[in-house]
Amino acid sequence: MTSAGEAETLARAAAIAPNDASPCGRRQALWHLTALLIYLLALATPFHEVWREDLSVVVPMFTRAEPSSGNNSSFWIRIGEADQHFVAWQVSRNARVLLSEPGRLFDTEQCHPTPRSMAQGEPMIALGVLGMPFWLATGDPLLTYNGVLAFAILLAALAMYWLIREWTGSAPAGIAAGLLYAFFPHKLADINHYFIHDTTWTVLALLFAHRLFAHRHMARGRWRDALALAFCCAMQMAGSFYPFVSAALLALPFLAWLVARYGLRGLPPAPTVTAVVLVAAAGYGIFAPYVTVAADGVLGTRTTQDFATWAMLLPGGNRFPGWTAIALALCAFVPARGRARGADLGDPRMALLAGAALVGAVAISASSRYDAPLLYQALSALLPGFDNIRRPNEILSGLHICLCILSGLGCAMLLDRVPARHAAVVTGAFLALVFALTIRPAWLALEPPVVYRALPARPADKELHFYDALARAGNAGPVLELPRHGSLQEAKRVLLIGYHGRRSSACLNALSPVGREVRAIANRVSEPSVLARLRDMGFTTLVVHHPPHLGERAAGAFARQIREAAARPGAPLRRIHGIDSMTAYAIESPPRPGAEPRDR
Repeated sequence: MTSAGEAETLARAAAIAPNDASPCGRRQALWHLTALLIYLLALATPFHEVWREDLSVVVPMFTRAEPSSGNNSSFWIRIGEADQHFVAWQVSRNARVLLSEPGRLFDTEQCHPTPRSMAQGEPMIALGVLGMPFWLATGDPLLTYNGVLAFAILLAALAMYWLIREWTGSAPAGIAAGLLYAFFPHKLADINHYFIHDTTWTVLALLFAHRLFAHRHMARGRWRDALALAFCCAMQMAGSFYPFVSAALLALPFLAWLVARYGLRGLPPAPTVTAVVLVAAAGYGIFAPYVTVAADGVLGTRTTQDFATWAMLLPGGNRFPGWTAIALALCAFVPARGRARGADLGDPRMALLAGAALVGAVAISASSRYDAPLLYQALSALLPGFDNIRRPNEILSGLHICLCILSGLGCAMLLDRVPARHAAVVTGAFLALVFALTIRPAWLALEPPVVYRALPARPADKELHFYDALARAGNAGPVLELPRHGSLQEAKRVLLIGYHGRRSSACLNALSPVGREVRAIANRVSEPSVLARLRDMGFTTLVVHHPPHLGERAAGAFARQIREAAARPGAPLRRIHGIDSMTAYAIESPPRPGAEPRDR
């Protein structure tokens, strides 16, 4: 029998427990379909110009971000394009390797011969997992990446919809919250760093954590929810450092609320222990390479870190959440009819506010965007990694999660007050208004907050044929690409790796001692001792880039130097193939004494 205390707990838990009496069957499926169609329309609004192009050739690049972002200068545009090329390569590469050789996930083809080269930057493993079916279907880097971007944004909207619908029983509230969450302008404007903003797994982890704790009060499967929770935690760790830290900060007050509300004795032992073990194993697999790299002294403390300021959250700031989200979140604290919900620990609103405050205390500087908050300084002294990240302001993504959940609760509160005879009309008008205010489509004569252009990214056919010719000639192994010239050109060389599959010195994260050595000796590559050292590093091929990609005078002089070096008798360089923009030379072992000269 249920005790009085348990009955009280059950009654309070009903504030967010799934509404088992909600309409099922056809009506429920209709709401799911409506949510999907609304989100697809919202997704197509900024992407439609890009989707009209060949998605094996182009990737999306924003043309209009928030007015105060300062991202419109030619310098930042080039940096953004370089990052987009690089991220497209790594996401598609992770998808391919997870399917074929998961054991060498951190041993990427770029930055040869740096060990565990992926640990030099963000892992982006979570987007790689999402890219696996796209890679299986297409085998194309850019098709995979474009598919991942669209699917990740759609999944974010559906995750918030699922959470709010389950916690409130209101599908329209879930749809509105999903729009506010997935189509936040700051998140979409930074599309070339979407992995930084991918907090979908935190939203789903909140959902499954509540299910696991409240399983006694719901007809839910223990194992299913425990395994789903473990998967979501692992995926959030596998995406980027920023959302992982944000998720950890939100988890502290949320778990405290779950324990206070449901207690620990009700947790199913075997599923819970299994989930903890799986999360710990995933954490070890993801973070161990970073710890090893840091222990080797490769990563150093940054002299400058970019924190958030309160001005960023105010109207006109690039992180202002919008008046719609703020107004709906405030509605979450309006007392429901007949009782004051949340007056105690009966629902998660206080936990969400505590999590938001904790995130703000870590990410927001009260003085300057370059002065670390006191809590962040304390975490940096205790935990590894905090000194090495460049943009701690991105930890604020947790604040947006809390705001959108509260917005969903507020929507449910408002719609609950609508008389039944007017519910259909009011709900439809309400969703249309939230859609218009959030997406601001041009076909409604509104100005969209984010517009994308199609950025050509696929390497030229002649470059792909160039490496095909090398393969036909029997040339394989790591490639030394010289001369180095700017981040955008280097990023294009990294993306080219996704097509030819060979290891390369092309690198956007050359922080290791080995990478620094390669750069140091690159200008003396024609010297026999340098070539011998490069051969010891595993390089088999030298690819020299020519105009028009580089400055004609400098590149022409370098190419002439290599040609002259290769023409010397007995030189360990042999020309293999060339086109107008690239020439390939084999780096060979020195001839044995008395051997016949090679035919050039």
